[in-house]
Amino acid sequence: MRQPDRRAEDPLQQLHGSIRRVFPELTTDDRESVAADRPGFQQVEERIADLAGMVVPQALVRLKNTAYAWRQMVFYLSFVDGTDSFMGWARARLARKGAAFEARFGPALRGLELAALGIDSSTAAFTSGGGRVFTGWTTERHWLLG
Repeated sequence: MRQPDRRAEDPLQQLHGSIRRVFPELTTDDRESVAADRPGFQQVEERIADLAGMVVPQALVRLKNTAYAWRQMVFYLSFVDGTDSFMGWARARLARKGAAFEARFGPALRGLELAALGIDSSTAAFTSGGGRVFTGWTTERHWLLG
């Protein structure tokens, strides 16, 4: 039997299918309630806001741990069919934090929006679209530290 062409499938749907195979015990209700409560984004947002007064070693540990929370949030979002509601909520919440915070953290949220649209982070479209990948490591000064 011929295998379907995976390249034509939405990358988020590919991830969703892969995660369902690995974690079949997560029910639709679990996935939707976790995403609907938006705890991951709130935690990330609070941790990033706290970076301002930290010394570099503490800030780097905070960034690493915050990136873990970000990835967990993305993991749960991958189970939700359609992320428009979450993205709208997150964008509005980010705007309420003020222009300085939005300018600093907005590229990470934009990167998530672009990824949800199927735009690969290694492409020029991702970068020119204003997206950044939020990782907890760097070889230079981390972009979230300014």
